[in-house]
Amino acid sequence: MDPALLATLGLAFVSSSGKEMTLKSASNALRAHVDRDPLQATFATVLGSAILFYKAERGVNPKVQRFEDALVYCSTSMSVGCTDIFAKTPTGKMIGSFLMTLGPALATKALDTPR
Repeated sequence: MDPALLATLGLAFVSSSGKEMTLKSASNALRAHVDRDPLQATFATVLGSAILFYKAERGVNPKVQRFEDALVYCSTSMSVGCTDIFAKTPTGKMIGSFLMTLGPALATKALDTPR
């Protein structure tokens, strides 16, 4: 697995005060952010995952030649998955699985009528 991805995931579980976060507290923090601004959370998820996907697939996957290719893969993976790009690397597959799991909930929240 890509060491940079592991480092990024590790940093996601460490708070700014230096205390380790549990999976539950990280999950609660993510939910709070999505509740505050679901559209921003959706954009950040798409752009962040596209950057990671591009770094993982570039040079390995012939369908990922430009950042825009990764952006198309990540944005469609959050909904219907309608593209001819498929992840080839283990890291790319993990990113795709994450997006396909979290994407529909994020999209629903982002498009929901504000209360």
